[in-house]
Amino acid sequence: METLALIRPKPGRVNLSLTIVVPQSVPPRYGRAVTARCDAIAVLGARVLPSGLPSPALQRRLERARLAFEQGVAPVVVAAGGKRWWGHSEAVSMKRWLEQLGVPSDCIELEQLSENTAENAFYLTRLANNRGWKRLAIITCDWHLPRATLDFRRCHMDVWPIPAITPARLPERAYYGVREWVCSRLDGARLWRRNSQ
Repeated sequence: METLALIRPKPGRVNLSLTIVVPQSVPPRYGRAVTARCDAIAVLGARVLPSGLPSPALQRRLERARLAFEQGVAPVVVAAGGKRWWGHSEAVSMKRWLEQLGVPSDCIELEQLSENTAENAFYLTRLANNRGWKRLAIITCDWHLPRATLDFRRCHMDVWPIPAITPARLPERAYYGVREWVCSRLDGARLWRRNSQ
């Protein structure tokens, strides 16, 4: 069994460690099998290439969503992302890729208003409330997952986090750790303003 670890940071300190347990029987890029039952699977958007195809990081997220869908985690996959790259919508690019992976078109919904992680949480929570969904499985890169999970909980949404494993080296993970620590605090301010409106 391959082990990567998630360590809770001590007050006043930035901890850059992330721990995920990956059974050898499951491809490392997918992480462990998920048996939780949710109302929908939400895939958070990322960069789209000039060709309109998802970037490698986004492809890993979408592959993980396809696997979760096939495992019966939820009957619906939401492609979340309103940002446009080279004129291409994140959500539309994600939907096309999910269809190519075998997810039925009528099982895919789009969320096209969010342009960052905080807005992912805000607009997906609003969509969930409108649909009567009580729990979302959220899928994003492993290094991004702690912040995304916190943002959804700031919106009072019950979530089940599922990582898409990133083949990153230690210096890159150190960078991600510092970046996510800073962005988490910015997200808190963004969501406080939105939830206060």
